[in-house]
Amino acid sequence: MEAALMVMLSLTILVTMRVIGTLLISALLVIPAATARMLTNRFSRMLWISPLIGAASAFLGMNVAYHTNTSASAMIILVGASAFTCVYFGSGVRGRRRMASFGHL
Repeated sequence: MEAALMVMLSLTILVTMRVIGTLLISALLVIPAATARMLTNRFSRMLWISPLIGAASAFLGMNVAYHTNTSASAMIILVGASAFTCVYFGSGVRGRRRMASFGHL
């Protein structure tokens, strides 16, 4: 499972590097995963929640950027960061502890 995830991650980075840039790749990989981590303890659920958050952030960010005539990549990152902030403050202490213990699993 770990090897399959690493291969998919590597392919994602290689394919999208020239298209969307390093900053957006980093933000789209980290922000949804961190947000999903605060929502669940189970890795299997995290594998479903994280891409949904990323896709929703991209969809909303592209629409907002289109209507406000701003940079799409910046708006996608801002939407994702806003979702993270809402979950961070909404999850309370338990969610933040869960986030901090992610590396100890």
